[in-house]
Amino acid sequence: MGWGSSEEAPDACFSRRFLVLIFFAMSTPLLPRDLARRLRRDQTDAERRLWMRLRRHQLGVRFRRQHPIGPYIVDFCCVERMMVVELDGGQHED
Repeated sequence: MGWGSSEEAPDACFSRRFLVLIFFAMSTPLLPRDLARRLRRDQTDAERRLWMRLRRHQLGVRFRRQHPIGPYIVDFCCVERMMVVELDGGQHED
């Protein structure tokens, strides 16, 4: 009796549907949007300190952090002024 039969092996602890979902989740790359969300959540100390100065229009313009632009995710971006701020750090060594 194989996986194609209606009877599952008695020692199988996961259903076929569950295994397909696990495989799909493991093989699907993160979208830039999802990666940007993760980077916003796991920001470095330098990014956190700079963001405290850039947020809430403190410089008179609006900044976004970890903003996807094409295939890249920039640390900070001011769309109004077409300006990108990228910090050097350990996360870029990967």
